[in-house]
Amino acid sequence: MMKFKWIAILVVLVPLMSAGCARLSEIDVEPCATIAQQLTTCGASDTTEFFDVCDDSAAESFIGSDCPQLLSALENQELQLIQPKSRRGRMPFLCRLGFLAYCPAVECAADDFIDEPSDGDDCIEWTRFSGCQACEYYRCRERQSHCGSDGYLVGYVGKYCDRFSTVTEKRISPAGAQWMSDVRACLIGTLDQWTDSTDSCETIEQVGIESHSGCYLQAGFCSLPFTDWFAIVHTIDAFDIPMRQIFSTGHGCLRQWFGFGHR
Repeated sequence: MMKFKWIAILVVLVPLMSAGCARLSEIDVEPCATIAQQLTTCGASDTTEFFDVCDDSAAESFIGSDCPQLLSALENQELQLIQPKSRRGRMPFLCRLGFLAYCPAVECAADDFIDEPSDGDDCIEWTRFSGCQACEYYRCRERQSHCGSDGYLVGYVGKYCDRFSTVTEKRISPAGAQWMSDVRACLIGTLDQWTDSTDSCETIEQVGIESHSGCYLQAGFCSLPFTDWFAIVHTIDAFDIPMRQIFSTGHGCLRQWFGFGHR
């Protein structure tokens, strides 16, 4: 029974942590082929363009690197394997492989049929929008609380609300898109219910962070297909992945599936 329990834990956590867990041993193949295999292990579905621009001499020293190391090297231009035809956006090549954190930013398309809240309205009025415009709630709260560009409101939850709504939602299953809509409403609703403009930035962040896992589970994360899991995790910047939320969500899925944690 204990052996089965650990197998189940791995089944849940490995896909969730795929951005940081995949590592290849050195194998006797061409360096570019090895790195291409690593990208596939990390979730890439198409490495055709990779072979067109890959440089073996540059790839050789990175054989065996894990996903965060490789992605960081690419982002910092330490690894000159890829020369994008266009440098617009963040990293179009990695975006096409499914690493959505590297996709170009997309402007939110306004819903012209719904009036925007006025300056005197409560921030929660932004939830009259069902899509990306609802993310304006966080900027409204920031104007009240002044937590800064690196604070939770606009530096984390607001940033990812924008990215998930405009980049990820259209690339996943209908169930995944509904999950994102439900999570967006849950996170905003919870923060609005338990905090206001009189609360400190630390309190706002604590309440917000603690609500993430519960909202993910409540909205049905555990029933989503693996492809959606991959897209969701890889929407987050490589070194901004909230490990506590991942473990908490993974443990919640185990409880739902197998009753672990219940006596």
